Amino acid sequence: HVDAAAARNLRGFVQRQRARVGCVPTDRTITIEASRDPLGDWQVVLLSPLGRALHLSLRLALEHPLRERLGYRPQCVPHDAGILIRLTESDEPILDLFDGLTPDNVRGMILDELGDSALFALRFRQNAARALMMPRGAAGKRAPLWLQRLRGRDLLQVARQYPDFPIVAETFRECLHDHLALARLQALLRDLAAGEVEVKTVRLELPSPFAA
Repeated sequence: HVDAAAARNLRGFVQRQRARVGCVPTDRTITIEASRDPLGDWQVVLLSPLGRALHLSLRLALEHPLRERLGYRPQCVPHDAGILIRLTESDEPILDLFDGLTPDNVRGMILDELGDSALFALRFRQNAARALMMPRGAAGKRAPLWLQRLRGRDLLQVARQYPDFPIVAETFRECLHDHLALARLQALLRDLAAGEVEVKTVRLELPSPFAA
């Protein structure tokens, strides 16, 4: 009975999404919807089942063109089921998120933003600690996390002056291969250009069931 009830709830959830948007996100259909948040700002939600690694890669690729179009850096939050973009100073939402992204230029866009990302700072700090490059505290005492972050930030500022510095190069390699999905994103962009993947955009008064 529990399984049957869960199945009915899930079926109803999907049906409500289809009724509001006209479709549900799949590996062949990506939905982008815009609605106002409780503060009156636009929130743009990209919905897809393609996973956090691809969505994080796409978020990094989108940050630079969005910043150029808007004049400020919008809040972008990747998730397993999509990306939430909050536009705080925009009269109109941006729905053509894939405009200008190609399989050839997306790697460079990601690399331009990756070095300033929280992911890169975290992985660099951990790699530097393993390489015994981080200052060590007193014997038997562990440095508090906030102090580790400050030390890691200071070391990263110096190391980034040398792009071929081994720990910097290793951190870029680790982020690209272990935490991002560049090849899958490039394949998605090729499918979009070929018309094999559809992007459906919609403006709503309230978020759809999936976005909510």
